[in-house]
Amino acid sequence: MIYYGLAYLELMPLFKCSYLDSSSHAEFTCTEDQICHPDRPLTHRVDWNSEFSLHNWFDSLHLLCQARWKVAALGASIFLGWIMTMLWLPMLSDRYGRKKFFYAGICLQFVVFTVTLTTSSLEITIICNFLYGCLSSLRLQVGFLYLSDLVGETHRVTYSTYWCVAEGTVAFLSAFYYWQVSKDWYKLCFAGYVMLFASIVLVKRLPESATYLYQKGDYVGARKSLETIARFSGKSLPDDA
Repeated sequence: MIYYGLAYLELMPLFKCSYLDSSSHAEFTCTEDQICHPDRPLTHRVDWNSEFSLHNWFDSLHLLCQARWKVAALGASIFLGWIMTMLWLPMLSDRYGRKKFFYAGICLQFVVFTVTLTTSSLEITIICNFLYGCLSSLRLQVGFLYLSDLVGETHRVTYSTYWCVAEGTVAFLSAFYYWQVSKDWYKLCFAGYVMLFASIVLVKRLPESATYLYQKGDYVGARKSLETIARFSGKSLPDDA
């Protein structure tokens, strides 16, 4: 939920300034550079009537006048963490199990998400974003493989399409939320936080991938996994399966 709306979380608000040494105190639209490095004494405020002024990380993390590289690191750290783990971390699920790694990934992301929602430190948020990116390899790549194993070959294309549509829908809903619902980033991200917790509860009940267990030679475990999936689907497993 965070990186889908990352552009909105880092969006700089519109500022109105007025010079203190001016008798009229007329307000004008000003930039961050004018506020942080003024040529004359001035006061500034956020123009909350502007559609570009959101209650986002600029507000909660006090990004005004921060070093540019730190602000850039908020977004870059997510993708840096993802790149550093995407080639090797999902491969471990081929050896040790799809569910174990997927479940560990969403549980650890829940912890990171908790810190992100409660901290007001820019440095801690950068670290959390990096860890969130690292764990995205488990949530997205391993999760996609895990879903594909659970639904079987006949429904794999259909559910894979649903997955991609759902991913795109979240990005659309993020834009719609800031446009029509609220300017407060916390409410939207907290909704994602609740959904992540629900995922932890629901995934706990799912079996390990039958495909993985079969490939590892655990035929008894594979059959139990298929029986659980059939029970969820309201069907019975054939005796010769």
